[in-house]
Amino acid sequence: MSTSAWDDMKRVREDEYFVKEENKSKEQLKQHLAAIEKRYLETEEKMKSFSKGQSPITGAPMFKAQVAGHVVLDCPSDDMLFVSQASMLHLIESLQNGDKKAIASWKAFLENQS
Repeated sequence: MSTSAWDDMKRVREDEYFVKEENKSKEQLKQHLAAIEKRYLETEEKMKSFSKGQSPITGAPMFKAQVAGHVVLDCPSDDMLFVSQASMLHLIESLQNGDKKAIASWKAFLENQS
């Protein structure tokens, strides 16, 4: 076997190794993203199905509320709100776009909580 043929075979094996490692990394990333998506959907579903319960932090009573079409878990005694990631993103986009109706809904909700 000539040196050139040996080098070619070595390069092919190295390429196969890197392709295999890349595929393995891609699969791990897919699994990680799928787990994040699953947790996101479970969180959204739990917030929608919540009606009344206790704060996971202090045990104070919590209630479900709707603000600008988004579910908010309100804990008035602790002065805390629990919102989903989607709700928070919507609020930020409303602020950036100057959506006065959504901003007014959030403001009215927060003023009524005081």
